[in-house]
Amino acid sequence: MSEIRVVARYEKMGEPYIRVRLSDGRVIREHIFIMEQAIGRRLQPGEVVHHIDEDKRNNALANLEIKSRSRHSSDHRPDPKMEDLVCPACGESFRRRLSYLRHRRKGGLTVFFCSNRCSRIGASPSVPHGTRSGYSYHRCRCDECKRAHREGAQRYRKKVKGALAQ
Repeated sequence: MSEIRVVARYEKMGEPYIRVRLSDGRVIREHIFIMEQAIGRRLQPGEVVHHIDEDKRNNALANLEIKSRSRHSSDHRPDPKMEDLVCPACGESFRRRLSYLRHRRKGGLTVFFCSNRCSRIGASPSVPHGTRSGYSYHRCRCDECKRAHREGAQRYRKKVKGALAQ
């Protein structure tokens, strides 16, 4: 890669990165060119050059590092807003994303559990256990509600199959 050299260095209006025109005809961002020269190869498809100090104009090699695209994205993504909750079944503290909680509360859910196991143990007494609505509408996954849902689904399939046969 040492035979490739910079022919021109310029800035595009409205873009914070410095671009370079190379002797092989490519136009790339300067920080990518500097890193490729330093490592002696072109970047792999999943690799990204990251500015450590986040100044896109500081292209010193000491300020650049290679990261995977997914790691780079997660480093720049803001932390999701979380809410601390206490499980009503086991008393353990846990966290959920605020967007998830808002969505579920909008749907009428008011009690949140730390795990599926706890949700089965601590299912609300107002849930009509042993009914299909206990399983589908109230989202209870106890054995009684699962059985009722399964039996109801079997009855429905028989009814539909009978109607198609006529």
